[in-house]
Amino acid sequence: MADSYQVLEFTTEKSFVSTETGKDAYTNSAGTYKIRYKALADVELQTALAKVENKGKTLCWAFQFKNAAGAVSQPDVIYCK
Repeated sequence: MADSYQVLEFTTEKSFVSTETGKDAYTNSAGTYKIRYKALADVELQTALAKVENKGKTLCWAFQFKNAAGAVSQPDVIYCK
């Protein structure tokens, strides 16, 4: 069953560290990674926009970060602007 996520896939020969907030860090080995993302709509969007930190924002996206095996490489996150 397909979901509404789009996928950005990339491969790197070097390990790297990713961060969401600048205070966290996720070490990733060389390999292939997938960033899955979708624009939120309807109830999902309203729920995200109802959070205090999203006051005044109008659009939100959900992101999932996975390696080639499908394992999570950092926690899912919702960004709004």
